[in-house]
Amino acid sequence: MTEQFETPDFEFAILGAGYAGIGTAIALKQAGIEDFVMVDKDSEFGGTWHVNTYPGVAVDLPGVLYTFHEEQYPEWQKTFPLGHEIKGYIDHCVDKYNLRRHAIFGVEILSADYDERHHLWRAHLDTGHTVTCRYVIGGWGLLQKPKNADISGLEEFAGKVMHTARWDHSYDYAGKRVAVIGTGASAIQVVPTIAPDVAQLDVYQRTASWVLPRPDPRVPELVRKLFRRFPGVLKLIALVVHGAAELVKTLGLVYYTRAPFVVRVIEWICLLNMRIGARDKDVRAKLRPRSGWGCTFPTVSNKYYPTFNRANVELITDGIERIDAEGIWTTDGIHRPVDLIVMATGFKGFEDQPPLPLRGRDGRDLRQVFREERIRAFHGATVPHAPNAFLPIGPYSFTGHSYALSIDFSARHLIRCIAEARRRGATEIQVTSEANERYFQYCLDHMQYTAFFNNNCDVNQGYFFDPHGDVPLIRPSSTLKAWYDNHTFDVVNDYRFASVGSDEPLPAPATAKTHWLDRYRLLFRNADRRAVQANAQVDETVVALLSSGATERVNNATDRAERARLVGDLLAVLREARSGFDVESIDLDPDSEGIAP
Repeated sequence: MTEQFETPDFEFAILGAGYAGIGTAIALKQAGIEDFVMVDKDSEFGGTWHVNTYPGVAVDLPGVLYTFHEEQYPEWQKTFPLGHEIKGYIDHCVDKYNLRRHAIFGVEILSADYDERHHLWRAHLDTGHTVTCRYVIGGWGLLQKPKNADISGLEEFAGKVMHTARWDHSYDYAGKRVAVIGTGASAIQVVPTIAPDVAQLDVYQRTASWVLPRPDPRVPELVRKLFRRFPGVLKLIALVVHGAAELVKTLGLVYYTRAPFVVRVIEWICLLNMRIGARDKDVRAKLRPRSGWGCTFPTVSNKYYPTFNRANVELITDGIERIDAEGIWTTDGIHRPVDLIVMATGFKGFEDQPPLPLRGRDGRDLRQVFREERIRAFHGATVPHAPNAFLPIGPYSFTGHSYALSIDFSARHLIRCIAEARRRGATEIQVTSEANERYFQYCLDHMQYTAFFNNNCDVNQGYFFDPHGDVPLIRPSSTLKAWYDNHTFDVVNDYRFASVGSDEPLPAPATAKTHWLDRYRLLFRNADRRAVQANAQVDETVVALLSSGATERVNNATDRAERARLVGDLLAVLREARSGFDVESIDLDPDSEGIAP
């Protein structure tokens, strides 16, 4: 008797609907894959750009660096777009690729477990249900969990406390005494924005940031029309901007020891920006960073330094001793009363990655593996411990100047693996330990040339450092090499492919030796994507269910109990449909009790 193996609910489950999840979903769509679901605890697409709505929120890089390579955007109104413009671009991508029907919002993934027997993942939802999938995509990104300052007495404070990533717009800060704790990227944006409206603004600084000028002219409508009419012009400009960013960030950060003059010029520009902006020399002395450029997250602003010329703004560099009901005590014995405390203290990043238990082989949590064996992933995309799991922006994947481009590269890595799995008829994809170790050693070897270990950085305070003293946030290579590697890595030997029901790896199909023409097709003709498209396995059951509006019904639920019920109905209908039930008869009447046959 032939053993029966479980059929997953979806082929792919993308855990998160922010930039990483959206970029991966676009790549799946472009490869002809429709059998996927996106699950996110928030109420809309966007991730960081949905929840971060603090006053002055904007990007720290030109907008063209926030666009996916094949989805340029001619509608930027400013060179450095504001937060709502980034959200507009996200919505544009979502609508163009019809991603909304794939998404379930307001549902949190509590954990995920790999089923080694059936070669599938089981994602456990806070609704009490479990979604199964062949492949799980960790689309949660790095800016997932806000980091709060650990200060004695914070719970005793009688006023308002909020993190920049959880801004409460119902609170009116006008005329209030406000304390901002932290001077990183979000503080540098929020401080000059709220300063004119508050009675007193106390800025608590532990580590000073390097702040470059922000060349931020508006993009005239005539120029936007030109971009719409001739998209090639926009692509050319994007290429130039990418090149400039590569020079500044990659050459400056990654190849610091070979070109230290790049960082010296950047630091000189930052100090000139400070000299022009802040009039008081004592304040400038406090604002001057003690570590080199690149040790903390690079920032840009034309307004931050001039804010400290205001009579109602004070820069405080003494440490915070404790907080009481009325305000903040510093180590010099001064008490400053405040009404609102703003935590501009950033996110946990790789301190808490992945942000949920992801249990792979032998039930080991990937977080435990990272703690015990150091944070690493093959080209930032996969780890041996977790078959069929892909990380769109994993360790050592980000080249330093374009988050969107790094997601593009990881998506290409994913599609290359899927193409090979389809060629072999495999149901399990696992990177070899040898390939993972080889890439990790490459990263460690090349980190010795970076600014992180040669420019007076403090491994205990730097934004980029993990608890091991490593820098997994940055891939120590050029963007060009990252692009080449993720398109042409040796998928035949770097990965192990297996079929459900067998413990033996599937042999590679007989192919000729890789020719330069094959690399050309991979790099410039999307050969792997075309291979997946040519062998597209469209599951009409899933397509029909998603087209019926079932996920929209879930997302429109007015309370958690109703949403949980509708999620259960959706999964029940999907599983019945795979057994031969007619999806077209799903009841989506608004007055019905749920999604049911």
